[in-house]
Amino acid sequence: MNDIQQELMGFVSREFLNGNGDGLDADTPLLELRILDSLTIVALYGFVEARFGVKLDGGPTSPADFASIRALAHLIESRRAAA
Repeated sequence: MNDIQQELMGFVSREFLNGNGDGLDADTPLLELRILDSLTIVALYGFVEARFGVKLDGGPTSPADFASIRALAHLIESRRAAA
């Protein structure tokens, strides 16, 4: 697991799972399990911009980009590379 994935997992665990990230891994289906929804995604946008310097609303995204920690990390890495 890379650093971006670890930081995302820590944030999701702290902010959306009350610090209980037991069983959370890079492939946990965040949307399917309703860990992420429209309100939590807004908070996630803020975290990603502040921590990684990447604007998620700066280009097209799809639900697949938020399907898992791994998918979200890939989106962040892609946006970083494009910047």
